[in-house]
Amino acid sequence: MALTLKQRAFAGVWFMAAGLVPVLGISTLLRPIPPTFDSLDFVLWFIALPLLVIAINGALFGAGILDPGIVKRGWQAALRGLTVSVVTFLSLSVIFCVWDAYTNEYTNFIATLILVLVVGAMSIGWWAVVLGTFAGWLLYQWQVLKQSRRSSS
Repeated sequence: MALTLKQRAFAGVWFMAAGLVPVLGISTLLRPIPPTFDSLDFVLWFIALPLLVIAINGALFGAGILDPGIVKRGWQAALRGLTVSVVTFLSLSVIFCVWDAYTNEYTNFIATLILVLVVGAMSIGWWAVVLGTFAGWLLYQWQVLKQSRRSSS
């Protein structure tokens, strides 16, 4: 059975809701007091962009959890959630490093990317992986509950 747009949208919103925890946690830690730049820039770069990337990756890689023909076990759903979180972490790291290289703040893209990946994995990456894995498993449990209610009625 092919995945519908509704299933993809639901999975994207599901993973975006799960991603609120690390995104708001990091944005709270990184927010300069007093602000050194426009608050709108901060909201766009550190809140809206990560949530958008999480939602897109959730719709692309996590929507298969909602299809019983694709994901049959909870560990498969957890693995898909892990995939969503890892792909999101890597893509956000590349996006931020490209932007830094473009604005000439840090001219060496590879060194900046390695630094962001190492420091990001130690500080927030593990948290995002745990939450993404749990969100995938929880989405699977929701799907199983929905299927059991549909078959009993």
